[in-house]
Amino acid sequence: MVRHRLAFAALLSALLTAHAAVAGINFVGTELTSVSPKPSYMVSGDLNNDGRADVVVVSPNSKEVNTFLAANTPSNFAPARVERVGDTLRGVALGDLNRDNRLDVVVADQAAKGIWVLLGRGDGTYLEPYLVLVPQSRNPVSVAVANWDQVGGLDLAVADRRDNKVFILLNDNGTPPRFRRGGDFVPGQGPEDIRAADMNRDGKPDIITLNLGGPRVKDIAVVLFKGVQQTFPEFDTPLQYTAGENPTDLIVADLTNDGSPDLATLNRPSGIGSSELDVYVTQANGALLPPVSIPIPCPFFTNGQPCKGLTMTSGDYDTNGQIDIAVTLTDPRSRGTSTNLADAMQIFGGRGDGAFVPGPVFTIGKAPQSMTSGDISGDGKVDIAIANQRSLSLQAFVNVSSPGAIANGEACLVGEECLSSRCTNGVCCASQCEPNEVCNVPGREGVCIPQSTGREECEDATDCEIEGSFCVDNVCCDESCEGGSCTEPGFEGTCIPLLEDGEPCDAASECGSRFCSPNGVCCREACTNGFCDDSGVCSPLTGLGEDCEFDDECASNVCDTFDLICCDRACRSNEFCNPDGRCTVEGATATPVTSGTPSSGTPTPTPTRTLRSTPAPTGELCSIGSDCNSGFCVNDVCCSVSACSSTQHCAEGIGMCVSGGTPTPPRTPTRIPTVSTNPCSPNPCASGLKCVNSNGSPVCVATSSSGGCQTGSGEPASGNLLIAAMLPLALWAGRRRTLARTPVRAQRR
Repeated sequence: MVRHRLAFAALLSALLTAHAAVAGINFVGTELTSVSPKPSYMVSGDLNNDGRADVVVVSPNSKEVNTFLAANTPSNFAPARVERVGDTLRGVALGDLNRDNRLDVVVADQAAKGIWVLLGRGDGTYLEPYLVLVPQSRNPVSVAVANWDQVGGLDLAVADRRDNKVFILLNDNGTPPRFRRGGDFVPGQGPEDIRAADMNRDGKPDIITLNLGGPRVKDIAVVLFKGVQQTFPEFDTPLQYTAGENPTDLIVADLTNDGSPDLATLNRPSGIGSSELDVYVTQANGALLPPVSIPIPCPFFTNGQPCKGLTMTSGDYDTNGQIDIAVTLTDPRSRGTSTNLADAMQIFGGRGDGAFVPGPVFTIGKAPQSMTSGDISGDGKVDIAIANQRSLSLQAFVNVSSPGAIANGEACLVGEECLSSRCTNGVCCASQCEPNEVCNVPGREGVCIPQSTGREECEDATDCEIEGSFCVDNVCCDESCEGGSCTEPGFEGTCIPLLEDGEPCDAASECGSRFCSPNGVCCREACTNGFCDDSGVCSPLTGLGEDCEFDDECASNVCDTFDLICCDRACRSNEFCNPDGRCTVEGATATPVTSGTPSSGTPTPTPTRTLRSTPAPTGELCSIGSDCNSGFCVNDVCCSVSACSSTQHCAEGIGMCVSGGTPTPPRTPTRIPTVSTNPCSPNPCASGLKCVNSNGSPVCVATSSSGGCQTGSGEPASGNLLIAAMLPLALWAGRRRTLARTPVRAQRR
């Protein structure tokens, strides 16, 4: 039977290898090798000092310890060396107990009420195993290794699930080492797993336990080391933190790149819900922040059936300096008694801040019992080993990853860009989609979803042809779709999650509130003439000189990037935005001009105009661009364009470039009227023409409705050319809502 299972597994491995990608986080499965039944506990370490990670697997049912040395074989392992010891074996740990620079193995024996010690010879074999009894312990299930008495070799900490205690056994440094009792403490109810790590960075080993007591008593205990009194270690009162409903697989690793170990567990709640990855970030004093739960939904379409988390391990798989986590999941599509079954492994890429991004999915053997990480192939990358119960096999997954990939659901062009090495329908996809599936369903990008087959009307779920469908808004839907829509055009019958208030949007139909503001944010109310912030609250547009972060907050649609205030326009390189929200030339002052005749031999001073307190419309007198609404001051007239040709001038009263006539003469500082007189009264112009003031004389001009600019006889369509040149910028501005809206203060030139 085992030979048959291994033959199928080898075929599966060959298929995996044939479809291996070349970038992102990626693994290639090797051939399988036999392992003892129920391979429940696993640990990795270099047992023969060859620079490669070896694997130790403990099988409680068979009372066997399997040692797999890394080797250049199709399975990446030499055949297992099997040690038959004990009665009811449980947790396993590695450490150099006798200080000979060789790793030793310790295994908890629940029935024998002790710890089996296998001293390593340095070649993957062991001296005769011997049992270390744990005084007063009735149910030892897990063991950790560290030097708690600060002398000699490593000591043992043993978790007893029945007595609710941790027992410390101190190394006597003999040959072979024996152990004496070093005290005990209660970390919580039913300690199931135990680890040793320096949680508060004081250079001393602390203790962490995962406690699985009563139905509502699930917690993690952090027990900080205090010191040694009369050769006995002392510990602080345990710090206890509520864990999930059914936490397993305690991981201790630096998930935040701050030098302190953090914690993670795999929470498997009862019922049909998805599993969770719970992350506990460690503070400087060794205390834990409240856990952050990361859902682990099915990475492929299962028609609502859950993919339960089974076991997990961690390592920096893409060599980017950040710890990643690998989780094995059941595949509910693969059922029955046949040996041709498989489950899945999904990688969650670490961001270095305690958060994780769902990554690629790999097919693995059925019913994985345990897994571990280490450099099995010897190439410097962290590989993964998984022991499967259904095929009674151990399989290595060799790491062929490369860093710098895009997360699932993000836009891509080729698979080499993606964390998963798969680019499907223009997005990075977690798994390989079937021919009738797509990976770019809005709001569910990155997961394979069956293509919509059209609208199927229903009154309840019994009307739906596909088993497991839901009747939502009288349409058969693939999910219960709370907070979503199953009637979106082109996706009828597929649940499209609607966006929450404050999320970027392109249309009101994307938002749960059904309001998408002009600045591209889902708003809790209609926000036609306002600005909707990241919490979905609509506020009036901000006036000139008021604080801002984004252009679309301002009534002027300009938020100055230097001073973060609303400005009347985008200031030029030699200008700054005044506190009143007007662009002003740097260094300009309101210096008064002296009058009178200068004395002989003294040059005539250049007049300095007084800056306007409010900008003027086109056609009025000006000194600099900030005097004008348009921002352009041409021959002392507020002009609609930035410059006139050499044969033209900007006409006063019109504010446009005209040919002929006399340019506005230079003005004295005292003659900057705020209101110009208009001789057009009554209006002498014919129908369709408009009378404007040009140097005190009425001029009839036509008005262009297409460009919104006046077009007199002496003015070419330069205003329309300016508008045409601005169109690409306007189109880009319309796309701002799809980009990250993070304000950045510019550096003053």
